[in-house]
Amino acid sequence: MKKLFILALLGTVLVSCKKTSSGSTQSIQATIGGTATNFNVLASGTSTDSGTTIELIALNGTNQATAYAFDIIINSNNAITKGTYSDINSNTQFNYGPFVTSSLPSYSSAFLVSDPITVVVTSISNTNIQGTFHGDIYLYADSTQAKKTVTNGTFNVNLKQE
Repeated sequence: MKKLFILALLGTVLVSCKKTSSGSTQSIQATIGGTATNFNVLASGTSTDSGTTIELIALNGTNQATAYAFDIIINSNNAITKGTYSDINSNTQFNYGPFVTSSLPSYSSAFLVSDPITVVVTSISNTNIQGTFHGDIYLYADSTQAKKTVTNGTFNVNLKQE
């Protein structure tokens, strides 16, 4: 059974790492707490039918004990287009946490902080979204806990409509 799971996961990883129409691999990349990290495993994006919510997620590895996921959620009252979204004006969120192992620390955006989560959508179509992001994330989404600064964030992820 374990071999079947590993084969299924490997197949999913190979399919999800296909090149986008612009020629680059789907991924979310950022420097988190001073460490450059590439989340290029199982990168995916979903958009609501109305286009008012987009969620992007990817993993930084396949080892269940150590893999972290990075999740970007953009919410808006109107369909998301090119532009700037932050947790101040559109309830945009970052989540950075363990994929499986719950004993590893989890960081998320917190509201009303000095460097709020900001996402800039530079290109969007029905099938792909690209852009940049930055901001502070906090241990367990609590701004009184340990902080990690997210800089140099970029994403290039295919979208599926839900």
